[in-house]
Amino acid sequence: MVNVTVYTAGPACGACTATKLHLERRGIAYTEVPINTNTTVMELIEYCNFSQAPVVCVESDSAERQAWDGYRPDRIDGLVA
Repeated sequence: MVNVTVYTAGPACGACTATKLHLERRGIAYTEVPINTNTTVMELIEYCNFSQAPVVCVESDSAERQAWDGYRPDRIDGLVA
């Protein structure tokens, strides 16, 4: 089981849109959380030194937690490999 959360900067964010579309094309369900509506999320993203949206967090039963920022099709493809 893979749980994916995508923290997005809104509909104007091209990298956020590309990430969500790529996840959908690969058949990976995700939960979207807008960054700018939650101060705690914003602080956590800054604390983790992520510098761009989206921030993708992945938890699975069989692997360590993963997180990255920006549009990373290679990382998304790795979730189904």
